[in-house]
Amino acid sequence: MASQERSGSLLRNGYITNANRRQKTKDNNKEKKEEENGKEEDEVEERAGETTTATQNEEGTTTEKEKWIIAKGNGNEKERHWESYKDGQKNRAEKVKKLITIGQELLKEQKQKQKYNQ
Repeated sequence: MASQERSGSLLRNGYITNANRRQKTKDNNKEKKEEENGKEEDEVEERAGETTTATQNEEGTTTEKEKWIIAKGNGNEKERHWESYKDGQKNRAEKVKKLITIGQELLKEQKQKQKYNQ
């Protein structure tokens, strides 16, 4: 009896109905997101298919620039940012090369010190 009274008071106070509403909205939001993600994936696949066939060069392969544009979503804005992207890649590669040479020099110095210490 006591549990029935509690559930009745909870129901009267609106706790159960509010919880049910919240759960329904969560479920609906999840479904909407899944549908949107599915649509976006389909659109990306369609765009990628169109651009790869349209932008293939004589050998039938796409260039790195075209692959980058396809991956980022085809558009004029992306083409404008291609140069800055490539500059960033070059800068990163140069930094990595510098770090590698510094590391190699440090290893050589350590080996020389070990030889002298022994």
